[in-house]
Amino acid sequence: MSTPTNQLLNVCEEDLDLFSYQGCVTQVKVTSVYDGDTFTGCLIDDGVLKKYKFRCAGYDSAELRQARNAPNREQAKARARDDRQHFIDLVDRHSGGTQVLECLLDKFDK
Repeated sequence: MSTPTNQLLNVCEEDLDLFSYQGCVTQVKVTSVYDGDTFTGCLIDDGVLKKYKFRCAGYDSAELRQARNAPNREQAKARARDDRQHFIDLVDRHSGGTQVLECLLDKFDK
């Protein structure tokens, strides 16, 4: 019988593909929204409930944290708050108020 340690000792890099969620479609419950393109959510992976930080692909919203010397800092922060609220409203509308969405996952980000 193979133990996990024996499996690890006998594996070579070329034996496996790099792990990724890319291309997986799964349900995700949005638990908190940081800004207009970043949120924390929960998903079930192989029967285990996991919490994960997600970044939405395909667009970039204004950042809540602006450099102190950034030009138009207060305007950018206001835009970021608006972007965040817009994202919250989209999640609410598309989830029917449940905060559970069907998501197409992509590659891992930074």
